[in-house]
Amino acid sequence: MGLTKGWDLSISHSHHTGGQASGFKVKIDWNGRVTAGSSTTFTCSSNCLANCTYSWSFLGSTFNGSTLTWTPDGLLQSVSLQCTVQENTGDSSAMRIIVEIENPVAVKISPLGAVPSLNQSVELVCHVDGPPPPTPSREPVDWYKDGQKVVWRDHMHLLHNTTLRFDSLVPSDGGFYQCEIMMSNRHVLSLGYLLNGGSGTYPLRGIGVHCILKNEIDEVHHVTT
Repeated sequence: MGLTKGWDLSISHSHHTGGQASGFKVKIDWNGRVTAGSSTTFTCSSNCLANCTYSWSFLGSTFNGSTLTWTPDGLLQSVSLQCTVQENTGDSSAMRIIVEIENPVAVKISPLGAVPSLNQSVELVCHVDGPPPPTPSREPVDWYKDGQKVVWRDHMHLLHNTTLRFDSLVPSDGGFYQCEIMMSNRHVLSLGYLLNGGSGTYPLRGIGVHCILKNEIDEVHHVTT
């Protein structure tokens, strides 16, 4: 996918604004989709010509430079990103955007379409959409229930490093399940799956409980100009 350019203010791959005081424009571009487990480089540009400095406001921190590279870890569905350009005269202009994040990792039931029943076996698979990572992790998948690491019991097993198997489902097995895997040397937390205690399952596309699982800041690399 090539670098997308445009001058609208909708959520897309290119945004711009014009500074009323300084009269110069600021634009943010990036290539492709912003996806958990993959790095994205954002580039800030402007028609500021002389002695211009660039800075980013992102996740509560400030980074200097015209580019910023970030690898989402699946905790967030969207982020706010602002680039500010300042001339040596003191005039400045800024562009703020909201970036949506796709998550390729999800918990799915196996076999697909199965309806779990009490006292029956069921498997939850940590599934990655798209091609497998070029360097698959040898680390075991971590499983979480209701925001806490799964407490393993006699009827629960980890199969093939990616599958959580229940030999015989009991009501206390019900809960919101997520998995965490390594992708490109980055831990990525999946979309969740609600296992309803043996009376049905509901795939959840939202990430409502992710914030209670971790509070670490996503990794950010910045390059100064």
